[in-house]
Amino acid sequence: MSSPARAATPLVLVVLALAGLAYSYFVERGRVSDADREARQRDVFPTFQVDLVHRMELSHGQETLVLERTEAPGSKWTLASPRRETADPSAVELLLRDLELARRVRNVPNETSLGDVRVRGRVTVGRVQYAFTLAGDAPTPRGGAYMTLLGEPPFVVEAALKVQLLRTADSYRIRSLVRYTESETQRVERTSGVEKLTLERVGSTFRVGGPTGPRASRATVDRIFGALADTRAETFLDDGEAARATAPSLRAVSIIPRDATKPRVDVTIGGSCPTPPGAVAVAVAGSTRTVACVARGTLDALDAAPNDLVDKALLSARPDEIEEFDLSSGSADGPHLNLARRGSGWHLRAPQDRELNAEEADAANTLLAAMAGARAIAVQSPAPAQRLAVQSRATFTRTGAGSSETLEISAPDASGIARARRLDDGAILLLSRAVGRRFDPHPIALRGRAAWTTSFDPSSVVAVDDTCTPEPERIELSEGHWTMRMPAGQAVDVAYAMDLVEALVHAKADGWVAERDDGTFGLGADACRVTLTLTARDAEGGAPSRTILFGAFGAEAEGGTYARTLDGPEVFLAPASLRALAGHPAIDRSRLRIDASPGARATLSHDHVKLALAAAGGGFVRSGRAEAGDDPVGAALVGLYARNAVHTGPPAPSEGFDFPTLEIQVASRGEWAGASGRRIVIGARAANPDDGYFARVSGVDATFAVGDRTVDALLAGW
Repeated sequence: MSSPARAATPLVLVVLALAGLAYSYFVERGRVSDADREARQRDVFPTFQVDLVHRMELSHGQETLVLERTEAPGSKWTLASPRRETADPSAVELLLRDLELARRVRNVPNETSLGDVRVRGRVTVGRVQYAFTLAGDAPTPRGGAYMTLLGEPPFVVEAALKVQLLRTADSYRIRSLVRYTESETQRVERTSGVEKLTLERVGSTFRVGGPTGPRASRATVDRIFGALADTRAETFLDDGEAARATAPSLRAVSIIPRDATKPRVDVTIGGSCPTPPGAVAVAVAGSTRTVACVARGTLDALDAAPNDLVDKALLSARPDEIEEFDLSSGSADGPHLNLARRGSGWHLRAPQDRELNAEEADAANTLLAAMAGARAIAVQSPAPAQRLAVQSRATFTRTGAGSSETLEISAPDASGIARARRLDDGAILLLSRAVGRRFDPHPIALRGRAAWTTSFDPSSVVAVDDTCTPEPERIELSEGHWTMRMPAGQAVDVAYAMDLVEALVHAKADGWVAERDDGTFGLGADACRVTLTLTARDAEGGAPSRTILFGAFGAEAEGGTYARTLDGPEVFLAPASLRALAGHPAIDRSRLRIDASPGARATLSHDHVKLALAAAGGGFVRSGRAEAGDDPVGAALVGLYARNAVHTGPPAPSEGFDFPTLEIQVASRGEWAGASGRRIVIGARAANPDDGYFARVSGVDATFAVGDRTVDALLAGW
């Protein structure tokens, strides 16, 4: 073969190869190749790649659903028909997933009766376009359906794909109707009848009525935006239904974004929806208009009254958002307290420069939480030329942005009301004396929580003298037994006495309030005291003691009781539970317990009706009941107990023993034989719900408190 001929052979092969590539690119690129179909025989769409899909069209009768996006990477899906709006990305993602995973269960002959066509569809994947139909249900598998792909014999698909293809356009609409968040909003306007309410952003907060109005409550604003975010369509309404449902405009809300290039959103709340029950029609007009049915309760927060919106909290920042706080006196030479966060603790800058230890840091956190949680009695607009005699000034710096809030606080007046000016909006806040004093610069506020200067052990306590009980009480421990010395003749509730001693020995302050009593804490002559006598002897041979004073009940406090120990003059806030424990007599409560020992019986009398029960199986049952567990009255009877003793001596008229709620006569086997036993009388319900009902028992000259749930169960089971 000549040299030119040999050279022509490779050239011809190159030309043929290029021609094949050109045919593959320009001709076969638009359809599924035989090789792809052969390799993926079970796939409904053999060349399906989610990132290459840019158009899906599904026709259901009169509705044609079109979803499309540009071929640019990361482009969003748009619902192009039957209306044009942004599509719900999660709903589209589910459709794409089911199309990608769609499998042919089995092929069927061409002559198979497929039923009526329910969906006609086209899916464009790159340059390949799949055209298909979804017909009637197939006998197997359950829920499956017949499907055809253009140019191919019919086959059966599973229920998941069928359900997805039958979804209407509403399934791909975004159900969140208001998409501006609080941080994106400049102004909210609400109109209800003739009343109009405006919330205007000023810096990081909102103002009620406009930029010069009082600061809006952060919690209420959060609820309003939470309600807007939760305004989700349960069903969408067509134009005719929408016009009828929104004709009675009950109220309207407009959201104006901070970004002036974005559209405002107008929300109109109309009448009741045809379905679902309890829903209301809501029309939302922004870049598009949507009318849908929304759960009625979702919108309740939008009805907040203007007075409810005004912020009664002294601070807008939450405790964890504050990185520094400064408390100073109104006078230049007064006390000063300044702290800044340092890691997980606090650094004291004034009146000293040092790191706080763990207990002091805990106290700083307690103080900050109390100040951040403080609320005013009322909020007033400042009067013209109003001057405030500043007793203390408090400044709080936020983490990150460094913005600050400052309060100027006056001394309380004769009625105990202090006034604070909130420099953020100029509002005047009326404060109780207790709230106002929290912002005074007291270094004692950083003291650890232990109430006693020196610790001691509960086992060293041999006597308790308590004047916080209705009448003075003294109990003594001798040879391991507690005895009631005053008032005489009562048995001691050992468990209660031990709880009282334990609680007092380990008493903790909820916060230290002042370096000394200024006469406003109720710690004068009206204060009650508890003295613990210890075993150890002092230098003179006397018995040492520890005493704690609790403020009079009329003294104002913050969820507790003002108190101090005789260890020093400092005043702290004692937990209300400690004061309550000290206020109850340590009288034996065991006689109100009813033991279902063999042979025991009980008779209940209520409203001239009697009910007899007998012990059985560890409980009480009425005749005809086989087991104790079958009788709710018997179960409640065994569960009866006294929460605490209220007082010794005869009952008070208000306790209701003249006309008892319930009477219980209970006796053991031997007591019945002798016609004796105990009589428990349940009186009236106490004014304080936590105290339950008043109760008395024969043989004990005292009134007790029993649980209301137990008494209610005894009365309900007849």
